[in-house]
Amino acid sequence: MAPVTPRRILPGNQVSALICHLLNSNYDAQSDSYHKQRNMELTIGADMLGRVYQSATLFAPGQAPVVIERRASDRASAISIPDMDMWTILKLE
Repeated sequence: MAPVTPRRILPGNQVSALICHLLNSNYDAQSDSYHKQRNMELTIGADMLGRVYQSATLFAPGQAPVVIERRASDRASAISIPDMDMWTILKLE
């Protein structure tokens, strides 16, 4: 099976940002709301990213962008996501 490539990048461009849309699937139909997720860690394999990104920023509705912690090795990048309601956008640069 061929490796999966994220869709929101410019393949071969070593300076383009990567954009990930993160969705909260913890929906409560009874209250028609999402249970806020806290202290999550997203790990993405290096083979999927293609390079090491230097910064990570979260964008969420009604909130200012937040620069978040990320750690990278030759195997993976780990991104700490402090909290998320229904969705957020992660930008790696």
